[in-house]
Amino acid sequence: MAIKPLVIILGLIYIFDKRYKDFLLVLFSAAFLTVLSLSLFKDGFFQETRKFLDALFYTTGYLSAGNQQAFSSDLYGLLTVVTQFLGHRLGREIYLPAYPEARLIYAAAAAVIFVYFVVYLWKNRLPLWQVLAVLTILLILLPFYSADYHLTYLFVPMLIYLGIKEPRRNELLIIILFGLLLIPKNYYTIQSFQNIGVVINPLLLAGLLISIIPGAFSPKGISSVFWSGGTRIPAKEQI
Repeated sequence: MAIKPLVIILGLIYIFDKRYKDFLLVLFSAAFLTVLSLSLFKDGFFQETRKFLDALFYTTGYLSAGNQQAFSSDLYGLLTVVTQFLGHRLGREIYLPAYPEARLIYAAAAAVIFVYFVVYLWKNRLPLWQVLAVLTILLILLPFYSADYHLTYLFVPMLIYLGIKEPRRNELLIIILFGLLLIPKNYYTIQSFQNIGVVINPLLLAGLLISIIPGAFSPKGISSVFWSGGTRIPAKEQI
């Protein structure tokens, strides 16, 4: 996970806390370790960097085309299953990843959703566990492919959450959703290479996101993102 560019999402926690030096230090450390590692391979830094970038772009295209959509927990896999089901009902074969336009629309929608939640977190001062949980959920839910093992990323915000002793909003529901997400779901096969987790996990993640920051889905929360200018809004800590 350490060399995947998406992990930079978690570095936004430093930005929200205005700890810009720490954020730059994380970037420098990651860049330094990456450069050092690539330099140690036999073909040297430049050739190994080219191969590394080629592999990243190939993997992105490979997964966005719907390959390896098994044991996944992402929204893209859920939409693929739903469109296939609706297509069968209509007597048609609809495979979402086969349409480049659909993949482009999904990528644009995922980017908009991500930016919305980032702006919401920036404008509302929330406890660390909430910020970390939201960013982790987005990290799992929005990419073209998130293997089930990515759900283990939730351990960190979950453990921080369980360590809080004060009463919290939606406490029981959040604990139940955390628990359900960490239960394997390969007990029922949808088709030859997909199990029911492809459907259940994204829905659980969406439910957990709503339970953690319900304000982001309210008219007031939406208006705070789009019409309150650049001022950070002091939000009541939902713990």
